[in-house]
Amino acid sequence: MAGQGVSKDGETNSALNYAVHIDQFGEPAQLGAALIDAVQELGLQSNVELRLGGTVLHLAHAGTCSPIVIELFDMLKGRGRLQEFSQHLLVNYDKVSLLILTMPEQAPQRHANLREQLCALVAVTDKRLSQLCDQLGGLS
Repeated sequence: MAGQGVSKDGETNSALNYAVHIDQFGEPAQLGAALIDAVQELGLQSNVELRLGGTVLHLAHAGTCSPIVIELFDMLKGRGRLQEFSQHLLVNYDKVSLLILTMPEQAPQRHANLREQLCALVAVTDKRLSQLCDQLGGLS
């Protein structure tokens, strides 16, 4: 299965590389696409919701989010930081929600490592998105 050979160090390097270069993304859509790419480097498929004041941006590894995924974001974004169901993981922050579609179930240690990495990725993305909203004229 894709990404199962990624070591914890490789996963850490992917997340760290994303965090180090996050300031180069000057538009919300670029930031969301970069988050999806960082998650894909971990061997995972994802969807992202970015909340910019009254505007909501949905992005997916396959281009656009399905209506079902958008409905999931709407239902679960206010229910806590982490939601896990089946092979899915939803990470919520104030301005960013990340839905993972392919969390490994048969590798508990990798699952735990990925959860930590994904939370860190969403946290730095949320912080950067807040900065962008301020820079782009108070979209917060």
